[in-house]
Amino acid sequence: MPRLEESKFGFLFRTEAFLVGFVILAVVNAGLAWVYPAAENPLHVRLISVFVYSVLGWYAHKRQRVSTLVLCFLMLFTGVGTLFPSFTALVAGASDQPGMLLVNLFVGGYFTYGGIRLFLDRPKPDGAA
Repeated sequence: MPRLEESKFGFLFRTEAFLVGFVILAVVNAGLAWVYPAAENPLHVRLISVFVYSVLGWYAHKRQRVSTLVLCFLMLFTGVGTLFPSFTALVAGASDQPGMLLVNLFVGGYFTYGGIRLFLDRPKPDGAA
């Protein structure tokens, strides 16, 4: 069975693509917080998240174990937290914007898969098989 990495769009399923995509998601969220300010979505928190995700992504790219596990947890939390509400709203037909729910469903599934892949490809402790 062919792997996703070997398909036509296989570059989207590499670890680096998941890391860059997660940082881009943080940048987009910061941009939205700047354009549409809200008390529950402050800009300074979003800017800090861009910095933290960038640093974690860099160290995960350099195969640092702790930052890889932290970023894996954050990616899974974000992915599942986006995936399930979008799926339930689509199934219930509770939204007047099904296109945005489909985008959220895709993004949630992508980062859920990315978190799982990041976990499976994490650096092993010294001496582990």
